[in-house]
Amino acid sequence: MNRIRCAIMLVCALLVAQQTVSAQDSGFYRQYWAEDEGPVNNARQYRVNDNDLTLHENYGHRREAKANGLALVNVPDDLFTVARAELYMELWGGHPGTFNKRVNPNGKGIYEIPEVGTAANHCTFHYPVMPLQVYHLVTGMNALQFSCEKPGPAWGHYFPHEIALRIWMKPEHPSLDESGLQGFSAQVVTATRTLGDNVQLNLELPAKHTGEIKAVHWYGRYLDYDDTGESFSNDWHGFTYMRERVNHIGTATEAPYAIDWNTRMIPTQGRPMAVRAEIEFTNGIIYRTPALDGLEFPHDRPTVRLYACNNVKPKFWSRANRLETATMLLPDDLSGVAQAELRTKVWDGGAGTIEHPFRMNEQPYKIATDTGPHRPIYRNLPVDLSHLKPGKNTFTLLSDTEHHGIEMILPGPCLVLRWK
Repeated sequence: MNRIRCAIMLVCALLVAQQTVSAQDSGFYRQYWAEDEGPVNNARQYRVNDNDLTLHENYGHRREAKANGLALVNVPDDLFTVARAELYMELWGGHPGTFNKRVNPNGKGIYEIPEVGTAANHCTFHYPVMPLQVYHLVTGMNALQFSCEKPGPAWGHYFPHEIALRIWMKPEHPSLDESGLQGFSAQVVTATRTLGDNVQLNLELPAKHTGEIKAVHWYGRYLDYDDTGESFSNDWHGFTYMRERVNHIGTATEAPYAIDWNTRMIPTQGRPMAVRAEIEFTNGIIYRTPALDGLEFPHDRPTVRLYACNNVKPKFWSRANRLETATMLLPDDLSGVAQAELRTKVWDGGAGTIEHPFRMNEQPYKIATDTGPHRPIYRNLPVDLSHLKPGKNTFTLLSDTEHHGIEMILPGPCLVLRWK
């Protein structure tokens, strides 16, 4: 059993490594989302259950047990014109303990979904970008069959909220010829690679194409809160929420598509940062620029540090009046702190009747909604400096719902402090 688990972990690590390399490539792609196919997937949602749930004595009669874990994605491209393919998801990691999450496209091959903490009983939400073999796809409707294993007698279950196939184009792809984009290139430029607290990012591209651009989306690679839940704090930041891009540097919709990047609360870095842009054309084609690397902060910049909780325990999930607590150690002298921010991500199933479900040192901070939408909620909130304590700081989570509550997603609450 240990050898099997080690093999699974190795496969996951290789997939994550592939993902990191793939995510830095440039070029043209289209993104095709799974659409609701009604009775095809039984539950009208892409819920995934373990093999035994259908006849489980406690859960087998629930409506969720009818979900067949099937998603359909239509890819109209001729696969001979496709350079590579990726599966992208907005994925709730599921019931703590669920493991061996996997997907089989068109019955042609099994891909392990990267493990980011669910198997160790943590609450997770992440955005895997998984390279697929192009020959495992088909032109037309693709069937993605998801599955998983259950943790002992419990119920194995997870939920890809959104699913997409990214199709990267070869230079001879007919859509590039039809749209006049063959040979197109663009690059990110800055006035300097030494970054102040506010940086203007610019884009060099052929002027004749500006009327064909819908938007330019800007992304940065740097050390910060792990907003994508992939266990990498030094990574490309930004993700999608219901298919819309959020928490990236920003989006520009008018020429020349420059944007101001506020870096004031980005932590002090141990390696150079990078920036890239994704140019979204009105015909749906997206061009990802090469990364502009080698960006650094000046040596005399004030120190900005990221602090994480030292004991985010498994199942950091409050419901039925169960109080959850985590602690964080800050420096003994906070007199030099000039600014602070709280960063969290939760899966919001509702707080019930609790007015302030989350508190830091007994002070309330609104990290969830008032409606419990059963969706991930990311927050980046300013912190009153008087609420910070030297040494031990305590975070509490409390919901009195009987069903779903509020799940604190890994990596848990984090603070960013900027010093004078």
